[in-house]
Parts: sequence; structure tokens; C-alpha cells
Amino acid sequence: MYPDRKVVNFDYTQIRKAGEPLKTFGGVCPGFGPLKKLHEVTANMFTNFMKDKTSGDEVFGTRQIVDINNFIGQCVVAGNIRRTAEIAFGESDDREFIDLKNYEKNPERMEYGWVSNNSIFGTIG
Repeated sequence: MYPDRKVVNFDYTQIRKAGEPLKTFGGVCPGFGPLKKLHEVTANMFTNFMKDKTSGDEVFGTRQIVDINNFIGQCVVAGNIRRTAEIAFGESDDREFIDLKNYEKNPERMEYGWVSNNSIFGTIG
């Protein structure tokens, strides 16, 4: 689809193996699995851009931006030894943003949508 796009090959062999103890934090290492999943999910998102309804241009939408941040947060908490705190802000008329945590409409987001607190901007007056 994009012949000039470069493929990145990441070497996971230097990452501590799953189950190895973590001396400074306690707990055990999740291994390279969460990072590899993050790389795969984001690479897939970048090859499947949305089409803008008016121009036909390829664009990233609200959901893709928040999803990438949520995937990063999910990767950070892998292994239950680190925490993450995310907040995403959206416009009050952005239906896509408002529905991000509606798991009836977006059931696949249940796996990672919990990572962020989503808030809309409001106006007074």
C-alpha cells in the first residue's frame, strides 16, 4: 500500500525474560510481550488510517490518538508493578470521543480503555 514506507525491525532479545525477578521494584518482569504487542497494534493503526469524509485524505481521528495513548499506558502497567495515570480531553461535540468508554458501541476498547480518564471541555455561560 505504501511502497516507500520503511519497516522497523525491533530486536527484543535484550529485554529481560518473562518471569525474571525485578530487584528494585519487586515483582517479576512481563518480558517483551507487552512491548511487542504495543508495536504491533500501533503499526497496524498506522497502516489503516481513516478517510476524511469531506476531503478523502487519510487522517488520524480522535479514537486513534486516544487508543495509542491507552496502549502505551497498558504496556507500562504490564506485570502489575507499575502504574499509569492518563487523562484525555475532548470537545463536548465530539461524539467519537464521548463514546470511547461506551463499551456497548466499542466492546474491543474494554481491554485497554480503562487506562485513561476521559473528560470533555465545558464552557460557562
